[in-house]
Amino acid sequence: MMDLEIVKSERQDLLHRTQYILLLKNVESPLKRIDAKRIVVEHLKTDPSKTLIVKMRYIPGTRGIEVKARVYDTMEYAKRIEPKHIIKRNTPSEQRGE
Repeated sequence: MMDLEIVKSERQDLLHRTQYILLLKNVESPLKRIDAKRIVVEHLKTDPSKTLIVKMRYIPGTRGIEVKARVYDTMEYAKRIEPKHIIKRNTPSEQRGE
């Protein structure tokens, strides 16, 4: 059973987003970014199109993953601020055309 803990939550009004540092515990197998996004969206009850997983880091010696996520007010703000490769990583492959 995978657990999710919010380590830090910070509202950034000038950037129109909320930034989270989350800890996924008891991860049994390697986790893809899209799967981590699904888990985060379900836990935070946010819109998947406005949620971006910026970084994932496996914690050595544990079965945990540190996830940095950003939830924007609108996708337009995300497209203005985030690099294109971050937005592409968070888009499902069916929508990317791959």
